[in-house]
Amino acid sequence: MNVKIIGPTSTVTGSHAASASSLCYCHDLTACDHADVMLSVAADTLTDTVIRGYRELGMLTPDGNFGLSEAGVALAVERLSAAQARGGRIYGEILGYGMTSDALGVGTSDPEGRGLERAMRIALERGGVSAGDVAAVWANALGLEDVDGAEAQAIQRVSGNQVRVITPKRLFGEPMGVGATLSASLAMLGWQRGEANLSPAGPVLINSLSLGGTNYSILLAPYRA
Repeated sequence: MNVKIIGPTSTVTGSHAASASSLCYCHDLTACDHADVMLSVAADTLTDTVIRGYRELGMLTPDGNFGLSEAGVALAVERLSAAQARGGRIYGEILGYGMTSDALGVGTSDPEGRGLERAMRIALERGGVSAGDVAAVWANALGLEDVDGAEAQAIQRVSGNQVRVITPKRLFGEPMGVGATLSASLAMLGWQRGEANLSPAGPVLINSLSLGGTNYSILLAPYRA
């Protein structure tokens, strides 16, 4: 299908955080008036080669909590004025995001989650939202004890023990590069349907990690005219 898109086009990556990178890239291009609307497309497919690679890395073990999945998600990221001009239905707003690196070497991440903590605080600062007003954190939690433990520490330091933590990958598995757009889609679906059990009303942080020291945190909120 040809959707006749004539504006900027690019492929961005970030390992397991690829879709977070795409969403932030699209946000920046629309915010800077380089485009009215961008399609943020993320897709990853399980192949025999992919599965063999994860297994040889020792990540797929019979007694482990880490499981792979495949997914494809596309989100339209549009300037507010453009969406309003065409009468489009607005599902949510990206208020800000943070992106940091642990800078500990290839394939190495901070065991205390300090880089992710910085990303979360940057997202909140840019979005003008206090940590106490965050309704939920859509966690990266993917079933790897060391990675998930570091994220849990970061969330606790930023938002305390009271914030709701949602872990979709524990149900769907790790969709590799699609995690952030999947979480964003589920959050907005919950707002659209008024299902507080799926996504509580209010700003949420969507965390995405590369498993190699790159950290994203996106501040997403329901749209209020």
